[in-house]
Order: sequence, then C-alpha cells, then structure tokens
Amino acid sequence: LNYLKPFTMKKLLSIICILLISCNSPEKQIQKEIDNYVKNNFKDPKSYEQITFNITDTITEKSHIQRMIDLDSFFIEEDIERLKIYKDFNINVIDIYKDYQESLKNNQDSLRLHNRQLTNLKTNKILWIHAKLKYRAKNGFGGLDIGEARLTFNDSLRLIKFDEIEKEK
Repeated sequence: LNYLKPFTMKKLLSIICILLISCNSPEKQIQKEIDNYVKNNFKDPKSYEQITFNITDTITEKSHIQRMIDLDSFFIEEDIERLKIYKDFNINVIDIYKDYQESLKNNQDSLRLHNRQLTNLKTNKILWIHAKLKYRAKNGFGGLDIGEARLTFNDSLRLIKFDEIEKEK
C-alpha cells in the first residue's frame, strides 16, 4: 500500500495543477474583464446579457512591426511622388520641397529601424487583442437596448478600451 502513495500524490498534484490552469484560461480572464466593466459602467449591470463575442484581431510583436514597416513604405512612396511633383516648380515652393526631403529621410530611417527590430525579434508575444461584443442591457429609461462595442485587451488580458459602436440612424 505504501508503494501507491507516491503515485497517488503525483496524480493528485497533476489534477490540481490542471484545474488551476483551466480556471485561469484566457477566455475566462477576458470574460471576467468584460463582467467587471459592465458592473462598473452600465446603468443596470444585472440586465446585461451577452449576445455574441468575437476576437477580431490578435496583434503580436511581429505583426505590429510589420504594420509599421508597411506604413513606412507607404509614406516613403508618397514622399517620392510629392518630390517628383515639386522638383520642377519655381523657387516659391522650395520650402515645401525641403519638407518632403526631410520627411523622406525620416521615413527611411524609421523603415531601417523597424526592419532591424523585426530581424532581431526573439519572441512573438501578444501585444493586444481586439474583439467585438454584441449585448443586450437596459438603458437609463429601463428599456432593453442592443449595443455593440469594440474591445481592446492588453498582453495581460486586461480590458484597456471599450468603444461603443454608434447605431446607424
């Protein structure tokens, strides 16, 4: 019987660990954040009923840097086009031309920086999660309304933004 005790304890510890991990799942953390927001910000939190919840985007370090590279490239192309337009103009627009030259240089520097960051990236952790929530809740007059919101969660799954989506009239 004593030879079973270590096995039983290991098994018991494994089960406890699994339960603890499952209790802190990302989905539960996100739902807890939404519930806290509703509790602290809605006129009648008890009337809140979630209709749908969808994660719309997950921004990682790599995807964020890649978006910055795409923006840098876009602005570089814009600056080059503007420089072509103003190149042959008279002296009155020389300051505008210089501004675009400076902008081009800054955007090229930014592109080099972001490319280096992407090359040197060691991890690819999640920075933000964007989601869309549709819900039903009582308004200030006691009537039930359907609302929609865009939510942003940080890397710790804390709700950092709750933007109501305006209803079309």
